[in-house]
Amino acid sequence: MGILFHYADSVDSMKSLLFKELNQDNQDIFIPQRIIVPNINVKRWLQLEIAKENEICANLDLSYLEKTLITLLKECSNKEDDNKKYIFLGDNERQIDLQLMVLSVLENGKNNPDMQPVYRYLGDESTGKDAQTRLWQLAEKLAYYFREYEYQRSQMIDAWRQNKDFFVGEKESTVKMERCQRAIYRKIFCDDDCLTKKIRQRRRLYNFAALCRKQIARN
Repeated sequence: MGILFHYADSVDSMKSLLFKELNQDNQDIFIPQRIIVPNINVKRWLQLEIAKENEICANLDLSYLEKTLITLLKECSNKEDDNKKYIFLGDNERQIDLQLMVLSVLENGKNNPDMQPVYRYLGDESTGKDAQTRLWQLAEKLAYYFREYEYQRSQMIDAWRQNKDFFVGEKESTVKMERCQRAIYRKIFCDDDCLTKKIRQRRRLYNFAALCRKQIARN
């Protein structure tokens, strides 16, 4: 199934186009129509407008762009080989998996000079209860950042995959922080002994950017 894009200069124009699509006679009533919305406010408003127009709002899948793309990638990938399912680290269901990978890298990276900003943040008592709590919180935040970087900062991710700095010429603290995050990201996704490569030997595990590149290459 493809994605149909409409462009308009007003919300009412978009709404009219949507109603036209929904009222076509060739729609299968047993398959929910997938509609991408930018936020919860548009979603609620659209549900009310559809109910006003048709006296009911049912059998519609109103979801956000990230969830829709992940769902479509799952459908495409799993059709190729039903015996080897993909694990998507960009999926909210797998957030804890990515967070645990970040945590593993943080716990085993004390000898990496690029990762020293992490241990300065943790302080001298790096094995204490408070440090472990901060380490877990940091892993959660970095897992979130890595997902967002792939959506919003693809050029930076491409530089990291080539083991290059993105913020060239910036102040020293910015460069050190980027190198720290790059080292963690590469240890999960890019290095020869990266965690995802080890796990991928048993199951096909991809982050969002890698899956997109894989599907583009196939097509």
